[in-house]
Parts: sequence; structure tokens; C-alpha cells
Amino acid sequence: MPNTSQITPTVVSCFGGLVLNKDVFSMRPGEALQLTNFEPDIGNVLVYNDGDGDYIKTWSVDGLDKPTDEQLASYETAGNTEQKNSVVRNTRRAAYGDIGDQLDEIYKDIDAWKARIKKIKDDNPKE
Repeated sequence: MPNTSQITPTVVSCFGGLVLNKDVFSMRPGEALQLTNFEPDIGNVLVYNDGDGDYIKTWSVDGLDKPTDEQLASYETAGNTEQKNSVVRNTRRAAYGDIGDQLDEIYKDIDAWKARIKKIKDDNPKE
């Protein structure tokens, strides 16, 4: 194991965005609640929030048209749906139980297994 006795923690300020009026490198994990006016220094896309929601302030990507508000809204809706369905899939997976136990259940009484799986799916519907 390396000797870390002479290592001192240091706050390094790397500007480019503000999170709760702090630069992101002086925050503790989990402290960031909201990204505000993040201006990455990539030069071709600038997302901004003036209090009325996020919007694309600057778009200069060669070969790609700036997405419309409707496109962005549909991507956000699709992303939110996928996120919710991911939670449902994880909940179902935990409720289904071990695959070996399921195979044993199927062998002993496939109809009971089908009913149990149907109830899990009905109790945890996808969008």
C-alpha cells in the first residue's frame, strides 16, 4: 500500500459553472442540488437558465441543426419515461426472485408461477 501520510487535501477551483453559488470542485459529494448557468468551455453549445427554465443560448455544431423546443421536449419526455420504466424493471426483477427458484416453481406448478408473475407485472406497470 502506498504511503499517503504526507498527502494534504486541497480545494482546487476550476471555474466554468456555478452550482448553488459554489464552484463544483469545492463541494462535498451530494451537495449539488441544481446546476445553474453551466457554461462549458467547448465553444459550440451553451445551455443557459435565466430563471424560466433551461434553453440553448448558443448552438454552432457543424452538420447538426439546432434542436427545436418540441424536439427537446419529446427527448425529455422519452428520457423521463425510460427512467420510470427502469425503476419498474428493477422492482419487478427483485420481486421475481432467483431464476433457479423460478424454474423450480415452474416445474412444480407453472400456473401458480404465471399467476405470481402476472400479479408482479400488474402491481408494477410500465408507462
